[in-house]
Amino acid sequence: MVAWRLLALATTLLAAIQPVVAASDTRYVTTTNSAGQTVYLADDRRPSLYTGQFGDCKGSSAVNVTRFDAAYYKDNMTVLF
Repeated sequence: MVAWRLLALATTLLAAIQPVVAASDTRYVTTTNSAGQTVYLADDRRPSLYTGQFGDCKGSSAVNVTRFDAAYYKDNMTVLF
């Protein structure tokens, strides 16, 4: 009896889930590759490597870097500082 109630509850919950379609209003940035061809890159890209908040690793360093932001995008090998 309990198994039937759980099955009915699971079926009801799964039937209530509506598929979501993402909006396709992605903006693109145009750039030129090394061959001179125009390349369109999505504006919502995330970097493959990002430094973020850079900290003091030793605690008492002679030189303290308080902020260093850099990003590397692997789709077109762009490095930003």
